Amino acid sequence: MTESKTPKEEKKKLEIVEVEVGTLKDSEYNPRSVTDEEFLNIKASVHKFGIVDPLIVNGAEQRKNIVIGGHLRLRVAKSLGIEKIPVVYVYIEDLKTEQELNLRLNNNTGHNDLDLLANLDDELLRLVGLDVELMFKLNEEIPTLEDVLFEDIYEPNWVVLRFDDSLRHKVIEALQPLRGVKGIKVEVAKEG
Repeated sequence: MTESKTPKEEKKKLEIVEVEVGTLKDSEYNPRSVTDEEFLNIKASVHKFGIVDPLIVNGAEQRKNIVIGGHLRLRVAKSLGIEKIPVVYVYIEDLKTEQELNLRLNNNTGHNDLDLLANLDDELLRLVGLDVELMFKLNEEIPTLEDVLFEDIYEPNWVVLRFDDSLRHKVIEALQPLRGVKGIKVEVAKEG
């Protein structure tokens, strides 16, 4: 197996090139998925603004034209009949390194500052697919320990948390597991 070059070792200058959509291939391992609503929001954005964020594609000979980042934009482009798409080629020969970049691109999204979002027009936030009521209600209702009900343990070191609504579980999902806890499974109690 050949070693992949680090960005410092890579001599090729990054540039954006237009590539035929039909020549690009989805990676077989990409774990990213979206709901139908999220897909329609991406599609509306591409329809209005075009593809303004190039795809990251492998240019290494044995992985030529495999998409590393931008699978959803490629899917949207195909659905809209777009023939060429902007691409930045990276040259990664090692599959594991390619997969790592894919996962990092999927995870390196950050989060929105709710205080700054509060200054924007609610209609604009809804237009881009943000759930305004949920975001701001979630910000107000951060659960306390009294909100948590430890109901049962599925196996040693696993804790199940149940809440009375779907807002609190989003906060708990973001928490790192407690010391000694293998994982946290969150269930939302059904009303009624």
